[in-house]
Amino acid sequence: MNSFVKEVEVQKTLDALLELIIPEDLVRGLPSGSQVGLTCVDGVIEITKIVSFNSHAKLELPFHELELKDRLEILDTVKLTHRKEINKIAKSLVESYFIQPKVLRLIGIEVSPPFPCGNTLEDGDLSLLEDVYLRGRIYR
Repeated sequence: MNSFVKEVEVQKTLDALLELIIPEDLVRGLPSGSQVGLTCVDGVIEITKIVSFNSHAKLELPFHELELKDRLEILDTVKLTHRKEINKIAKSLVESYFIQPKVLRLIGIEVSPPFPCGNTLEDGDLSLLEDVYLRGRIYR
């Protein structure tokens, strides 16, 4: 197997892994983790190769061609020995996912910075605090 084929399989395995962490939401139009991408994480290639190796060893198929339940089973097996690395990948993916302007717009978060006008605060019902004021000071 030449290096290009290996690189393509590693990329497809990584995409399948990222789709397990953040699946696509067709109802709201949210992209999957693989569509957004992953910022550089130490060890991501090694973990991807380990996942791919486990997939070939147990089910004799590439990870990206497995059914969802089989992918989850392989991932659980890898987590037993590489939990820290898997969590690091998941954390990095979530961080890079929720800074994407498209994702923020689709979940209803303002993409622009809060300045120069600042965030608008709605007036609350301050009568809810009346009991606290009437209670007086409490000392410890």
